[in-house]
Amino acid sequence: MGLTRFFGFSGFFRVYEVFRVFTIFYNFYGFIEFTGFSGFIGISGFTGFSGFTGYTRVYRVYEVYADLQG
Repeated sequence: MGLTRFFGFSGFFRVYEVFRVFTIFYNFYGFIEFTGFSGFIGISGFTGFSGFTGYTRVYRVYEVYADLQG
């Protein structure tokens, strides 16, 4: 256990989980954008429920940026 903590494996695993979920949501967003149901992805309360408040904030910025790009 001490060895695991020394290598920061638990921290790495946490980062990996966030990355994995981010990848899933990113692909999901691409699918939603393709189908045109961008209003459905607006249920960001689901991401907030998962505890990814930081990710939700980043997603909001990305969403606005995508809207500006047209």
